[in-house]
Amino acid sequence: GDILIHAGDFTYSGRRDDVVEVNKWLGTLPHTHKVAVLGNHEKDGDWADAKDSCGTQMGVRIKELLTNCTLLINESVVLPIHVGNKMKRQGCHVDTPSGTNDAADKSASVHVHVHGTDFWDNPKQGLPHLKTIPRHTHVLITHNPAKGYLDNNAGCPSILKHIKRVQPRLVVCGHIHEAHGVMSGKGSLKDTLFVNAANCDNGYEIGFGPVVVDM
Repeated sequence: GDILIHAGDFTYSGRRDDVVEVNKWLGTLPHTHKVAVLGNHEKDGDWADAKDSCGTQMGVRIKELLTNCTLLINESVVLPIHVGNKMKRQGCHVDTPSGTNDAADKSASVHVHVHGTDFWDNPKQGLPHLKTIPRHTHVLITHNPAKGYLDNNAGCPSILKHIKRVQPRLVVCGHIHEAHGVMSGKGSLKDTLFVNAANCDNGYEIGFGPVVVDM
């Protein structure tokens, strides 16, 4: 695959040893790009600073350990994807060299804009970091699901509000294990695909395989 996405909870209660092991595992995978966000487990690790109630420094320390992927904490990354002479993808910026010969077609690439949000479990405060999601985002990764989409009635209305503002092509979440699946958007979000990629079942055993999306 071109992009591997992990939507958070890649550790058991944020243990440092788990981060190290996950980083080793990521290093064995063949994907061109690997991107992750923090889940609630990564915010309450046994090595977190009790004074850092938002888990900000925890995230910084995890990022330092995850050398085999890009950890996004309220930030974006632009990923170049080689598409060769495939059909150019609608909604993504495509770079093609000058000329129309076969060599130029084979070197065509698409730039995918990916944004990852931090996990924050207090929607009453309005989740101000969601305002930083750029409008040109193609892929949005949130640990929490959006309200009404693969959320088992426990999704976040603020996330849904900003998805409607940004109109990404793909939204990837986790958090609600039993809501694992894929769902097309409705109404103004009819062109958005929602994925809850949670791997665990209602407990902490692997219950689902990875979700593969072809954009």
